[in-house]
Amino acid sequence: MAGSRIGCVPSWPSYGATPAYRKIFEHHGWGDVADGLRAALGGPNPALGPSLVADEILDTFSVRATWEDAAGTLRARYEGIATSILPYPVDGPITTGDDRRRWADVARKLRADDDER
Repeated sequence: MAGSRIGCVPSWPSYGATPAYRKIFEHHGWGDVADGLRAALGGPNPALGPSLVADEILDTFSVRATWEDAAGTLRARYEGIATSILPYPVDGPITTGDDRRRWADVARKLRADDDER
């Protein structure tokens, strides 16, 4: 999960290029980035898009953590805001036993933290 930036970034140009996300990017002061993503996606070099997605943008729209820190990082970000969290795996669907076990461990840690509160 810690190295997931590599897996996550390629999808952001297509998100950021949409009119709906442009408004969100603009809200954060990144309207020019959304325009660049749209131009890159429709231009001769769509592979340029990921280079436009800075860490600040990625960190605004996603959570990056090690598996060991995932529950605490998610809680710190969403406590008092969200009542449930749906994992959006960057490397494809959660299909392997390891993926399921890792996410189950994160869920157990979150529930255990809730029980202690």
